[in-house]
Amino acid sequence: MRWQQQILSFPHSSGDYRLRDKFPRLYDIESNKECFIAERWVEDQWVWSWNRSIRCGSRIEHQLMEMLAMLMNVNITDADDKWKWELELDGIFSLPTRMNLAAKDIDIPSVSCPICNNKIESSDHTFFKCDTAVHLWRMVSRWCDLNLPGFDNISSMLSWLESIGV
Repeated sequence: MRWQQQILSFPHSSGDYRLRDKFPRLYDIESNKECFIAERWVEDQWVWSWNRSIRCGSRIEHQLMEMLAMLMNVNITDADDKWKWELELDGIFSLPTRMNLAAKDIDIPSVSCPICNNKIESSDHTFFKCDTAVHLWRMVSRWCDLNLPGFDNISSMLSWLESIGV
């Protein structure tokens, strides 16, 4: 997470923002605006590099206290970043696709995919068959340097992941 580039979302926040936008006074006095925030976490404490001192009771001090309170819930480690999604096996999870809503007799104007408007919106379509999803999978494939096959549904994707030992 960097001051300038990283857009952050925190639970119970009023939207996404960059640290420099949320805390502009701190950004102004940061000596290295290109640094990662994790670089400021040294031996289990925050070590900042301000180009001037922070006066007690100032707006800058208020921003620092607010940012530190926000960062208290951020887990900073030296480990590589990982994205993780766990499929709940208890059956509670469901995706309210237009097809599912219509099957429950919920009145909706259309069952077509709101993204492409070409096919019925189902979970399989949304994640694997919609042109936007197909394009996204291609981008993920390039990003991860993997030759991803085209998936038709979650089962085919999970089978493929199992076959490569993931």
